[in-house]
Amino acid sequence: MITMKTLEKNNIRTKKQIVLLYINQYSEKNIKKYINEIVCDYRKNAKNCKNISTQEALTFIELYGTPDGYVLSEELKKEMNNRKLKV
Repeated sequence: MITMKTLEKNNIRTKKQIVLLYINQYSEKNIKKYINEIVCDYRKNAKNCKNISTQEALTFIELYGTPDGYVLSEELKKEMNNRKLKV
């Protein structure tokens, strides 16, 4: 039986954290491209930012799925259901 890790809010605060979570599923170049597109949808002038909002991270997860080996924490599940994501 495979043990799944719980994805918490503090695991998705930076672009680097997103890259590390998804590197087994997508190329680093594509992950950065995808997250930058999402950030630009929410913040027009934030091309060189390193930190991402919870809403931006949840949008990424909604579009590309939960990272392999992870399940969303209860808190993130609630936030995903309650937030208006630009999907």
